[in-house]
Amino acid sequence: MLKFLLLSVILLVVPAFGAGDFSASSTVTINATPAQIYEDIASPERWLDWSVWNKKRDESCDHKFSEPKIGKGAKWVWKGAAPPDGLGEGEMEITKASETEGIEYELNFKGFPPMKGMIKLTAKDGKTDVEWSTKGNVGDEYMLKLLTTYGLMESAMVEEYNTSLAKLKERAESRATGADEKK
Repeated sequence: MLKFLLLSVILLVVPAFGAGDFSASSTVTINATPAQIYEDIASPERWLDWSVWNKKRDESCDHKFSEPKIGKGAKWVWKGAAPPDGLGEGEMEITKASETEGIEYELNFKGFPPMKGMIKLTAKDGKTDVEWSTKGNVGDEYMLKLLTTYGLMESAMVEEYNTSLAKLKERAESRATGADEKK
């Protein structure tokens, strides 16, 4: 019993002293060229069509998009219900964009340090490997440190990335097939 109690205390105390850093990534191969994928990833407004962060997830969320609509400087600002039921409040800005290599972005959720992310496009044998990754820090929030210490936050993010990338794959391959049929 004492061992169990000691182990429980250690498992709950360790996160308080952790850095709170996290990273998550997921990769999918899409039967399309980087150019056929680029607009979906470089236009924050199009993220609503393929990512899990959309009106289905949080019907109350107000999404705003600024100029430019695509590429470097494109910005998405949202305000929705508080997590975990909603998307919360935050913004994303694309900081680097290349039709052949993908995008990099900064993601800010209200009350948390900024996160850096990227969606990398790598052309290979007529297909494209799409790697989505994010790195960040949860700050001093104990519950989030607990999640990052034991990898739970990362696994939840990867699950959302996998779901989103599957939808992106479906959209891009549908367009690629349609474009091929018109030739």
